[in-house]
Amino acid sequence: MRDVISYLRDSAEANIGVRVGVHSGRVETAIVGFSRWHYDVWSSDVQLTEHVVHASLPGSVTQPAQRALCGL
Repeated sequence: MRDVISYLRDSAEANIGVRVGVHSGRVETAIVGFSRWHYDVWSSDVQLTEHVVHASLPGSVTQPAQRALCGL
């Protein structure tokens, strides 16, 4: 994925970046809406992953410390 973003950045001469947060845990999902459906995923684990992504640098893949320590 990082290679594709790098290729797009170079070929389109665009200043784009990607951040990836990796975590595992429980989630709840739902399809929301009547006329225009939207698929949503949420849980405390999803929120943790969002925080990890926002704290990481563009072009990086990050995982929470407890996951790395547990060897999961």
